[in-house]
Amino acid sequence: MKNIYDRPTPEKFALDAYKFDGYGKKISVFGTNHGLRNPADTMFTQIELEFDRISPQVVFVEAITSYLHPTSEENISMGADSGFLRYLAYKNGVEAYVWDLDLGEMYNLLRREFSREDLYLFFHCLKLRNLVSSLNSALDILISSKSRELSVMGIPLSQEEWNPEHFKSIFKRRFNLGYSTNLSQQDWAPVDNYFENGALAKLKSKLFQLRDQRLLKTIGDFAKNNDRIFIQTGAQHKEVMKQVLPLYMESFNEFKPKKQITQIESLEEDSLEHPYYRKIKVGNKELLLWSSSTPEISQNDQLSRDLLAFKPSIILIEDFPEHYAKKQENIKLAGEPGLIRYLGAKNDLPVYNWATQTSNSLYSLLPKYKREDVCSAVTFHYVLKYEQMFKNFTNYNDFWNVMSARLLCSNTMFTYYEASIGRFSENATGYGIISATKSHQVDMDFEKLRTALKSPNLISINNDLELLKANELLNSVTRSLEDNDRIFVHAPYKYIKSLENSIPSIVNYLKL
Repeated sequence: MKNIYDRPTPEKFALDAYKFDGYGKKISVFGTNHGLRNPADTMFTQIELEFDRISPQVVFVEAITSYLHPTSEENISMGADSGFLRYLAYKNGVEAYVWDLDLGEMYNLLRREFSREDLYLFFHCLKLRNLVSSLNSALDILISSKSRELSVMGIPLSQEEWNPEHFKSIFKRRFNLGYSTNLSQQDWAPVDNYFENGALAKLKSKLFQLRDQRLLKTIGDFAKNNDRIFIQTGAQHKEVMKQVLPLYMESFNEFKPKKQITQIESLEEDSLEHPYYRKIKVGNKELLLWSSSTPEISQNDQLSRDLLAFKPSIILIEDFPEHYAKKQENIKLAGEPGLIRYLGAKNDLPVYNWATQTSNSLYSLLPKYKREDVCSAVTFHYVLKYEQMFKNFTNYNDFWNVMSARLLCSNTMFTYYEASIGRFSENATGYGIISATKSHQVDMDFEKLRTALKSPNLISINNDLELLKANELLNSVTRSLEDNDRIFVHAPYKYIKSLENSIPSIVNYLKL
């Protein structure tokens, strides 16, 4: 692809579709302007016309910026281009997925070539460079809020990097300019130049290439079983696809896929009284598997000692929990996953989320079960996963704001109502899970939540969801072993045991 990126960038990109038709596949890549939110704009008319023309079996969007809303106008206003296409997919019963890398993946891939300081500056400037008018927030609060946004999306921050003074000192040293929300667009010229021609230009170009590579891989993965695919992407990505997709599809047509790895078909319910950890050789590579159900973690804890002594190439955890500057803050709010993210940030170890594709698998549940029950089971499952976090919130609404964001990031199928605090409260009250004490304060009975997931209308859904996640861990570890020699894996015990039982299958698949 390199020669494509060496060519001059066009001054203006057309907002239209590149239409590939060959090898029995119809693929429409629609280049959009993410900033357009006027329902009367012709771009949205063209998207709908192209959607109707191709009648896709599957849809891909670049990002999720809003829940699904009842009307096309609301989805455009709240979710712009991707929101409108997801609405069309939802209305027509078509599955919709996100094709792009998440920020955590972007950071870890770029860290292989670029310094930590470059990445820290790059991602913070992406968040702050458009805030060029005077704002009401104090400067340090504003910078801290952007650091928190980046952290929630997977960017690791050490205790030093959480300090707004750290960002301001780097900003001043690199640009000879003090950061302020009163900076004019002209003041930002040195920053813009740094992105376009300076030290960060190569980083920006590499990020663009990584995202194009992910898009091509996604097309290839889904073209195996789908003949009509509709993709929404930025107009510049569309121009690249116009040049590389015909070549890719030609090689894809000749490619003979590997035999699929044997999937996990059942899980055993095993109790866990003590931390479980085991080193396993996989050919000439090594896994350290870790699981524990205890929320109590000492200052001199075994998890930290074992993880750091293992010196992993990468770390896999189930989700990116809330991430904070100090060790004990992370432990208090997120237990072991929070501690692992802290250790990764402090020691410059890449941490990946192995459960990123669970939302994609949820579509397989919908033909089998009622949508209302699927949404209830998924929501209960997520709340249970964040039990420790709930116990550290004093305000029910604040907790649900975090949960709602989690559901938004992980499920393309949820409507605004299905992810609302009102819907959860109504459902949870029906199962006796919650009871109000004072305004905005709620007691939640997590044992009753576990019981609800075993109720007649939810137990089969929850079992299928658990099985999907166990296979997602298996597939994530298998992919990671292709490029890494030492992998630390943290997961619930039942998933760890199923992974252990699948080691022979992994060795056979990878021919290790």
